[in-house]
Amino acid sequence: MDKDTPLVATESDVVYTNPWMTVREDKIRRIDGQDGIYGYIEVGDSVTVVAVDVDGNVCIVETYRHQIGSWVWEFPGGGCEGDEYLDAARRELIEETGIIAGEIVDLGKTHVYSGLSTEFQHNLATLDVEVGEFVQTEDETRARKMVSLVELDAMIESGEFTSNQSIVALYQYKLWKSKGN
Repeated sequence: MDKDTPLVATESDVVYTNPWMTVREDKIRRIDGQDGIYGYIEVGDSVTVVAVDVDGNVCIVETYRHQIGSWVWEFPGGGCEGDEYLDAARRELIEETGIIAGEIVDLGKTHVYSGLSTEFQHNLATLDVEVGEFVQTEDETRARKMVSLVELDAMIESGEFTSNQSIVALYQYKLWKSKGN
């Protein structure tokens, strides 16, 4: 063990598994020789899509999140479920919003929660989208709306828009835009 690897798994057990995740508990040895445990969730990659219309408004959806027992506003997205992430982005956008993506811009890849999960999130933007009628296709998504970036910033500031994954994607989108894109 070296200073760049402060702990090493000596054993790894699956504690729980379902089609979407695996919960693991590793027995570890720290650099100081002490033993311990480390629990984490193995999850496949996900996508978050910043869908932008011709006026520069972005699409957000109101989704029920059972884990927190609440409806939240967020960007469309979800698990890649074995698809290439660009295909997953197109699928999730259609499923959650009815919007068909055009050209997709790859904004970057981020860890969702590196202290708890193996999941990587692919943040993407699709520009000049055609916004058709919203048809609720999932029980968990009840609304879709297009908002300006100023309105979205106000929703973040007021605590109405709290999705960490969406806020990271928004930040990457704004960085991309600031470079003249």
